[in-house]
Amino acid sequence: ENVWNIRRQIGMVFQNPDNQFVGATVEDDVAFGLENQGLSRQEMKKRVEEALDLVGMLDFKKREPARLSGGQKQRVAIARALALNPKLIVADEPTSALDVSVRAQVLNLLADLKKELNLAMVFISHDIQTVRQVSDRIVVMYGGQILETGSTEEIFNHPTVDYTRKLLGVAPSLL
Repeated sequence: ENVWNIRRQIGMVFQNPDNQFVGATVEDDVAFGLENQGLSRQEMKKRVEEALDLVGMLDFKKREPARLSGGQKQRVAIARALALNPKLIVADEPTSALDVSVRAQVLNLLADLKKELNLAMVFISHDIQTVRQVSDRIVVMYGGQILETGSTEEIFNHPTVDYTRKLLGVAPSLL
């Protein structure tokens, strides 16, 4: 398949949403990724509103992204990814820049969306306790090498490598 066809099936959510905003309003920003999708204006508007509604940000569609809180910005970034109707979401440290209470809200949102929309999600984080909140399976890596993989339950209850045991032993939850 063409790389662009595959790319359209993947929604990206990055660590720092401040560096991602391109639109004058939240609505413009979420629509940005849809501009080359061959959609009518009406279909684009519908997708943007559906995505913002899914993350609880529909009432903020006319706001400037700079006027949002960190958690609200990350919700808009998630909406931008969802507007593409992806099969896969790649979330790279999506909660590390957020304070503890907002982090929990965003993790709960991601877990709910994953279930509700039947999405596949790759959740990348250095905090194994955070990974536990949204993952069915975990891959533990060190230095770019896969050390261990298994269900969340297997990794937490029966880690097979020392590095994983150390992660579990020294990593208090950042939630």
